[in-house]
Amino acid sequence: MRRLLTLCFFTLLVAGCGKGPTPSEPEDPPTPDVPTDPAAVANVPVLEIITADGAPVESKDDYVRATLTLKDGDNTLQASGKIRGRGNATWNFDKKPYKIKFDEKQGLCGFAANRSWTLLAEYSDKSLLRSAYMFILGRYAGVPYNVNFHHIEVTLNGEYLGVYVITDSIERNVGRIDIPAEGFIIEDDNYWFKEPLSFTSTRHCHYTFKYPDADDEEITRVSESYFYIRDFIESMEAALYGDDFADPQNGYRAYLDATSFARWYLVNELLCNYDPNFYYVLPSRETLLEMGPLWDAEWCLGLAARAENGVGWASPPATSPGDIDLWSREKYFKRLFQDPWFVSLVQAEWAALKPRLTDFKAEISAVASYIAEAGERNFERWPLLDEYVSVGLVALGSWEAEVAYAADFFERRCKWFDSFIANYENAPATDGN
Repeated sequence: MRRLLTLCFFTLLVAGCGKGPTPSEPEDPPTPDVPTDPAAVANVPVLEIITADGAPVESKDDYVRATLTLKDGDNTLQASGKIRGRGNATWNFDKKPYKIKFDEKQGLCGFAANRSWTLLAEYSDKSLLRSAYMFILGRYAGVPYNVNFHHIEVTLNGEYLGVYVITDSIERNVGRIDIPAEGFIIEDDNYWFKEPLSFTSTRHCHYTFKYPDADDEEITRVSESYFYIRDFIESMEAALYGDDFADPQNGYRAYLDATSFARWYLVNELLCNYDPNFYYVLPSRETLLEMGPLWDAEWCLGLAARAENGVGWASPPATSPGDIDLWSREKYFKRLFQDPWFVSLVQAEWAALKPRLTDFKAEISAVASYIAEAGERNFERWPLLDEYVSVGLVALGSWEAEVAYAADFFERRCKWFDSFIANYENAPATDGN
């Protein structure tokens, strides 16, 4: 009965998108009170990680051996593997993100069997839903290589760590980015200087390698494949910023899968995502460059904003505007949106997606209901609901209010975008800088 009432509540919540209550100051800091055996009470899967000799997980570079046990209702999977930290800024939070790697391929939560998996901590996102918004909306929009995800609870050496989102790793593999061996997965990476191999394009995009794997020296600075993808990006940029950029045969369409770019743009613009990751896939040397998969929903749906001068992040008591265009004037999109054909493509993709948003919001509502009980335990462990986390602009005092805030922001954002894209006027043709 409780779950039914919760589902009804969230269905009304997403449909109405009401505002949450004003945060209140607790008399005393809450004391974490979580079950010693979450699997005994959880309605979501529980991943229990026991490291060898109880070793702590303190590094993003060095794995620690571990036994991993996933309990999902009456089903239990136990396997050996290893765990390490992951993330950039998120690694500095108290609730850490992790990468796990099984010794043998395992199919988790109904997804294709693979060895590597990612555990997103969702520390800044107190709705615990922003990754779900991104990945589900990406599926509805048809973004290529959409990431599989599932909410779980995690314990590490008997310590309850709260609700995580387990996802595919961004890698070439069956059920993930399933491309031929000759293909490439590259990232326009703000942390390129920390990677073993990168190149910087003429347009000052810093690219690193997800496949071939530079960490394992599958690609090096003297590899033929390194020169090929570097030269491909240079040729693509020359076509995109050249005088004939809009020509179907001689311009950017000879290099880019424009539909994938339009769909990636739609998802991140609708979510008002200030800081997504930029992944690109070249499936083979005979295909076009695709944009995707989607990644990093940490600062979307009103959780963050840029400072007024465009430098750095805004901080409380600032609010995140829902009526600004983020991506039609940034990255390669600034140039793409100078082509009326690409604008028409975005408009057509939006027209196809818009009727599906009712089903999308219902699916988000179902996820919210599904994790409600686990969310209570998460915020008993991490009492953050009255706190501003990092650059986050939201501290509403309750999980329900955080969920409502995200839903309301998305509703208003869609209404704004519908008018924005219908009335879009192309910027003057410039070099695109």
